[in-house]
Amino acid sequence: MSWGDVPGWVALVVALVAASLSWRSLRWEKQSAEAAVQSANEAARANLIAERALESKPTDPALAPGQPAGPRVTWSIEKISGAEYVLRNTGSEIAEHVYADKANAPVLNRNLPQDSVIRPGAGHKMLLKGSWQSPMPTELHVRWSGQDAWVAVPLPG
Repeated sequence: MSWGDVPGWVALVVALVAASLSWRSLRWEKQSAEAAVQSANEAARANLIAERALESKPTDPALAPGQPAGPRVTWSIEKISGAEYVLRNTGSEIAEHVYADKANAPVLNRNLPQDSVIRPGAGHKMLLKGSWQSPMPTELHVRWSGQDAWVAVPLPG
């Protein structure tokens, strides 16, 4: 293009402005999605607080007096399709403040549980994908309120 080609330069400027706006829009969408996930987690936590205020926990009649209760929160990971997985609470109690260890998670990940609330039978959708440089691990490490150490949950093959 020469300096005399005004329509060409105008088209270039318009294209650059459009690309810039598109990039900003994508960034705002990502921030909005992260805020929506955080809002959903906060709403679940607020519902949990309200439920606990309305009900008292019954004792488990199957346990003999003095018998330890055992784990009330247990986990499984199910593969939905492709790189989509669900971390499912297979236990009998609500898991609060659930975190997945980002340091041991696959390099390509999205929507790992971070301060989430997961009810019994419910799941948390996430994206996990390995790469040539960093293959998929065999497990995902999870912890939650009442469980300070990371617990290894096997990933399906």
